[in-house]
Amino acid sequence: MTVDSAHASLMTRASLGLPTPYVAPKGELETTIAKIFDRVFGIDRVGAEDDFFDIGGDSLVAETISMEILQQTGHEFPMSWLLEHGSPRKIAAVLGKKAESNKQTTASEAPLAAKDKVRPPIFVVHGRRGYTMPAPQFLQALAKGQKLRMFELPGIRGGHYYERVEDIAATYIDQLNHEYPEGPVLLASFCAGGLIAIEMANQLAEKGRPVEHLVLCDPPVRRNGTLGVGTDKIDLQDGLKALLLHLLPRTLRLRYYELRWSKRGRTRFADQNLSAKARAKLYAAYVDHRIRPYNGPVTVLTSRARFPAMRDGSQVASLLPNRTVHLVVERHGEITAEPRAAELMQEAFDAALAEG
Repeated sequence: MTVDSAHASLMTRASLGLPTPYVAPKGELETTIAKIFDRVFGIDRVGAEDDFFDIGGDSLVAETISMEILQQTGHEFPMSWLLEHGSPRKIAAVLGKKAESNKQTTASEAPLAAKDKVRPPIFVVHGRRGYTMPAPQFLQALAKGQKLRMFELPGIRGGHYYERVEDIAATYIDQLNHEYPEGPVLLASFCAGGLIAIEMANQLAEKGRPVEHLVLCDPPVRRNGTLGVGTDKIDLQDGLKALLLHLLPRTLRLRYYELRWSKRGRTRFADQNLSAKARAKLYAAYVDHRIRPYNGPVTVLTSRARFPAMRDGSQVASLLPNRTVHLVVERHGEITAEPRAAELMQEAFDAALAEG
């Protein structure tokens, strides 16, 4: 389900067949969040215990929910928190605890509870959009009790931006160490986030806390078969366009990327979209980044088009010499919803922990 351009009439709870009975929200914060859900989803009344995914939430709706919570409560609520705190009651509870502690949480997940430390969390880097929301079927294919900690691009709601992949990686490492100061590091990424994840793995190794295992979910491949985003094109027209962009001053190039992201991000709640400027800077950072080789163990899960370069490409082999490659989906866009990808990710991390 996506957000419609307008709701001619509200959907009823009965028409959705929700698994939970209606529970009236309590308190101002729960009521405010339930009303946000009402408006965004177009449902006659959302209960305090109704779950985001059960109602039909997706990544587009998550953007709107996150921004509306910020605007109406003054509290930042990263989209990835919806993976574990998906009902108005759970959202209100985590925001209430955050307000009580008066702590500015910059990590992309709520602080780890004691029970979460039984199985090490998997820290996951987003793709080009600055955040990633895996589908419910992906999450359900992970081991019971396995937690994902999803990084979210700094500046995506305004504030400080980072210009380089190296700086984004360092920021995420600080978040990781703050949230999970001890224990084996399990690191994964989706799409272009693989560039950040590889840089994180190298930086962590240099800091004396090497990654136990790295899983890259369909990292980007240029048309010439090299690993990375952007400029190397085979098609003449695309190649000329990429060359012209590369020759432009950085400010003009960023403006072009920003216009592209602004166009992609138009929704019913266009004035509440996440920052196109932050996404433009992220994309420019991806394009400008030069990947350093990483010699640690890597599992790569790919789509069919990217499989040959990941398995046999000489450039990828020099960058990731200790990789294992699995073909898991036909098209790139399917990776975040593919249960087999989640199963292979879990198997790779469990095997690495067993060896350690």
